[in-house]
Amino acid sequence: KSRVAEAEQARENNREAISSLQNALVEKENLLQSKLQQALIDQDEYHKNDVNTWKAKVIELERLNNDIQDKIQRTHNDQDTHRQADLDDWKSRVAEAEQARENNREAISSLQNALVEKENLLQSKLQQALIDQDEYHKN
Repeated sequence: KSRVAEAEQARENNREAISSLQNALVEKENLLQSKLQQALIDQDEYHKNDVNTWKAKVIELERLNNDIQDKIQRTHNDQDTHRQADLDDWKSRVAEAEQARENNREAISSLQNALVEKENLLQSKLQQALIDQDEYHKN
């Protein structure tokens, strides 16, 4: 009898444990569902805000684009009247730059020649100093 009573008590304990685990599982599922629902709501709100932000940016970009188009039209009109003067100015600057480049080439060439002359003079002085030193040590 006592084994039967123990087995029945163990079964009852197991039923209670299973029931408790099932209840805990249901509570956790409900909590997870609640958190998932809140996350979806938060994500939806974020996306709505993001869409509104992008809509505002699009409107601003359209406005800026219109401003730019207006400026381009005005600039195009102004360019027609100033184009020849700009072209003449550009030609003059190119000629000045070419002259400056030629002057720089000549200056570089002159400096290179002066450097070679100085190197040759120093080499000559060094050789003479070595000869003088050898002469001094011989005497």
